[in-house]
Amino acid sequence: MIVIDIDNTVTNQIDRLRKNYDSDIETMRAKSTSEQELMSDLLFPNAMEVILKLAKNFDIIWLSARNSSLYEVTLKWIIEKKLPCKELILVSKLEDKLPILIKLNPTLFIDDLQYDLYSLNPKPALQFRDKLNKANVPYLVFNSNWLDVEKQLKNRGLLDI
Repeated sequence: MIVIDIDNTVTNQIDRLRKNYDSDIETMRAKSTSEQELMSDLLFPNAMEVILKLAKNFDIIWLSARNSSLYEVTLKWIIEKKLPCKELILVSKLEDKLPILIKLNPTLFIDDLQYDLYSLNPKPALQFRDKLNKANVPYLVFNSNWLDVEKQLKNRGLLDI
């Protein structure tokens, strides 16, 4: 099983936040997570191709730090985009992903591993990475390039060369 984040891993949440910028974070959050905004999210280039290759050998589980009220629209988006989906799990914040990952014991977790996104200046979640390492959760940090992800997956023996 491969567990994949959505925002800033498969879609560009930062662009959506910039588009809906407001000095009041709650206003910006509300505007940027409307159904219309979420449904208009595009996939990062090459994301679909790489995820479909993974889905040939692995179940795909989506794990995203989104409010639970966004479950239906998020699932609708996944279906509309024709992304493979064994399960969708939403949690309140990045740290809440850890117990789920420990329980799932995935072959790999793919995530941008950043926080403070609403500042529009995200920071690497280094402490969370340490927790993943201590829990022996294998992960790959997404850096805006799915071709790079594909190369790393091949190097790890998770995709055919």
